[in-house]
Amino acid sequence: ILDAAGKPVRRYSSTDRNDNPDVTTAPVPTYWYRAPQTLSGAAGMHRFLWDIHYQPMPGGGGGRGGLPIAAVPHDTVPAPSGPWAPPGTYTVKLTVDGKSYTQPLTLKMDPRVTTPAIGLAQQFTLSKQLYDGIIEAQKTLEEIRAHRSTATAATDLRALQALEGQPGGRGPAADGPDTFNSVIGSMNQLMGLLQGADATPTTQLAAAVGNRRATLAKLNARWSALQTGGGR
Repeated sequence: ILDAAGKPVRRYSSTDRNDNPDVTTAPVPTYWYRAPQTLSGAAGMHRFLWDIHYQPMPGGGGGRGGLPIAAVPHDTVPAPSGPWAPPGTYTVKLTVDGKSYTQPLTLKMDPRVTTPAIGLAQQFTLSKQLYDGIIEAQKTLEEIRAHRSTATAATDLRALQALEGQPGGRGPAADGPDTFNSVIGSMNQLMGLLQGADATPTTQLAAAVGNRRATLAKLNARWSALQTGGGR
């Protein structure tokens, strides 16, 4: 699925693996989960459902992807970790045996929603900023953990641990210093608020998103300094 600018929104493949949480990562017993749909590579006509969300974040985004309160055993999908795709024009691109076929696709807003288009656009823009920020922070966390596994100096280890923080950290500074884990947690919380309703974001919510993005930029600067030996 490509957006109007040709940028990827969602990708499915017949080689996709089961992306449901396993017994070591699932927040609930795995019997609650529905078996994921598989894109068939067999000849013939097939029907396939796009859930109108962006690509799920690796590992569920470090906090999103739980189950709704109306979960049904063996028939519940994890809550999407990617934001809703906004109304607009998209392209569906199917590639088989090296040959691609495309068709246009138009997403229209539910006519019962009365939120102005500019408000919905702001909701998506802020959600996408958080989505991109979480993915960026997750990638940096992987780099920090790889670096920590080979670090020997105590000062380096302490500095890396201070950047990483505790898994599941939600924290604004009131709960301690900001870390990559705490930023991921707070960004997930904000994303949940933004994606919970088709409403124009409040000024407080928009400011909170800006704050978390600025905090992530500072953490990235600290990580860059550590890599070059300019910070502890």
